[in-house]
Amino acid sequence: MSAAEDLGPEERAALGGVWLVDLDLDDGAQSLSCHLDGETGIATASSLPESLSQKKPRWTATVLEDRVSLRLEIGPWQLRGAGERDGLRCAAISGSVTEGDEDAVCVGRFDMKLSMPSVAADELPALAEKAAARIAARPAPPPRFRRAELEGRWRLLVAFEAAAPRVFDVVLSGRRFTSESSPLLSGSWGLWESGTKKTDSSVKERGTHVWLRVSREQSNCTLAGIADLPTHESFSLWGRPVAAASLQAELATRTEAGGVAASASGHLFAGTSIDKEWVLLGDWSLQRSRMAPGDWSLRDDPGV
Repeated sequence: MSAAEDLGPEERAALGGVWLVDLDLDDGAQSLSCHLDGETGIATASSLPESLSQKKPRWTATVLEDRVSLRLEIGPWQLRGAGERDGLRCAAISGSVTEGDEDAVCVGRFDMKLSMPSVAADELPALAEKAAARIAARPAPPPRFRRAELEGRWRLLVAFEAAAPRVFDVVLSGRRFTSESSPLLSGSWGLWESGTKKTDSSVKERGTHVWLRVSREQSNCTLAGIADLPTHESFSLWGRPVAAASLQAELATRTEAGGVAASASGHLFAGTSIDKEWVLLGDWSLQRSRMAPGDWSLRDDPGV
């Protein structure tokens, strides 16, 4: 599901103007006019008693598809409502009225209608073209991938610096991964969304990056190292998944739902995601292994 977005400058301009506001409050009905400034976000209310004009009125709005959600501060009241728009213009909004900043109490409802728009109707087509051009110029979102599609059997290549590469057949399932043969290489894995905190990323259902945390305690550790790799300490693999080489697969990764990874690669690090200092250890890659669905499940493992 898409998320609501803040209005762009053209959308704010189309919403700006003088609105007639009818308040149906617990202590009686009131009517006033309010000017929404599309540039500054300031709302200037008329017919408001001096005793209620302590705060500088402001307004904010978001849009999801063609539904505009408005939040307007007038005196002691917070007006939160929504309305449908036709093109860029929304001409009627209704919702609830609350009082109080922390423990808000609902004190009534409101209806507001656009009386004198700041932008004339014949100016809207040019404004819409400007908005479309701005949206088209946005950079493409980073590729995102679905966690469920990453579960399964993979061939993991681990290449520590100054050491021969090692290959492991591993299974990713639930929050764990494990190798299918000795020496045992095991730990946790998950997805991370670019721009978010790296903590609690193991439960994300989609993300822009994939990580694996090799656990010393869960793997075979000998004098040679963890799973015969040249390290005796737990380490991390961070990298990016890659979609299959087709336009359809690439476009799917640019959607909110995310796409399917055909491979992944990145770097090996000593330390964890919350460490202040990381040490680069080498590189890694994942390639899909062919298998029948259901053959790889670790969900019956009581440790998952």
